[in-house]
Amino acid sequence: CALLSLKESKMLHFQQVIPPEQARSFLKEVEQLDDAYFVDRSKHLKNTSLDGSSNKYYSMGDSSMPKELLAVLKGWFPSFDEDYDELLVNRYYPGMSIGPHVDHNVQKYVSVIFLEDDLQVLSCRITEGWVPLKDQPGKMVTFEGNAIVHKVAPVPRLRHSLLLLKEHL
Repeated sequence: CALLSLKESKMLHFQQVIPPEQARSFLKEVEQLDDAYFVDRSKHLKNTSLDGSSNKYYSMGDSSMPKELLAVLKGWFPSFDEDYDELLVNRYYPGMSIGPHVDHNVQKYVSVIFLEDDLQVLSCRITEGWVPLKDQPGKMVTFEGNAIVHKVAPVPRLRHSLLLLKEHL
């Protein structure tokens, strides 16, 4: 799926990239995975919140992902190997969150693909202030992760999201 160009670096770009039923099906598979596939980001690869709050969540990269799930994702994004640098699935248990932060990745852009229904925990701070983003299965938001401050509020229930990292649009 090609992304439309961003007119300025402080924008959010939305696109429906996966049919909702396929996103929900993928979510069911991810929910069955043991925590051993995920890295505890409060202990490894820590990122620092701008307000000093602690971050608690788990992350699974494409290198540790079961081959069957990776094949599904590469089917959705056939040009993955050329267009994206990294793919992650984040897992949050109830109460887990990520405080306000900017990413410290080499990759400039992050695309978050929502897998859940009816959660509103991810927010991005742009010129107008904090913009809450509602999870809608298969919908993707792309932004400059190392320029736009963003956060994940404490989640009320188990939540997973899919992230694609890339250097250029």
